[in-house]
Amino acid sequence: MEYFPLDSAFYQVAYCRLWFRKPCCHWSRGITYWWLDRHGCIYKGHEMLVRVRSAATLLALSCALVFLVQGGSTQEDEQCFMCHGDTALTKTTEDGKTLSLFIDETVHKSSIHGPMGCIACHADIAELPHEPGLKPVDCGSCHGDEAAQYAKSLHGLSVANNDPLAPQCSDCHGTHDIRSLVDPDSRTNPIHI
Repeated sequence: MEYFPLDSAFYQVAYCRLWFRKPCCHWSRGITYWWLDRHGCIYKGHEMLVRVRSAATLLALSCALVFLVQGGSTQEDEQCFMCHGDTALTKTTEDGKTLSLFIDETVHKSSIHGPMGCIACHADIAELPHEPGLKPVDCGSCHGDEAAQYAKSLHGLSVANNDPLAPQCSDCHGTHDIRSLVDPDSRTNPIHI
């Protein structure tokens, strides 16, 4: 099996498991996920379609996937930003604090998760407008290997012990502004750690 060099753009796309979605009647909410794993395998949902053995083929298929399916989230995201694009949108937490629900659309679209669309992470949204009190995003649903490693770490063990100060994924990686590890502006780029 051929592995792509770590500095290869193709490997970075595969390694980060960028998910692309396209409307389809396949899943209950009408979304099928297309993704690449770190070994060059292309999946539709949970079904592996093909293993790519050359960088040139991976590039061609990656471009085709992006071109074909990237536009699927645009309409849904526009609906999300109709409310969350308002800087005055807030909610009051249980302890009486005011929490901003504003999401900067430009920042989100330039993030590594921008092409996926809002409901790829906020999976409990079934309709818009959504109910208040959404579940926290489960990063491990896409980043399973990283979540398993985190669970065994000091941080993960602290979360398991209900330590309120234990860092979550978003504390280091961000939320709607997550950037690739190799991006100099990324919070987790080695120059910032």
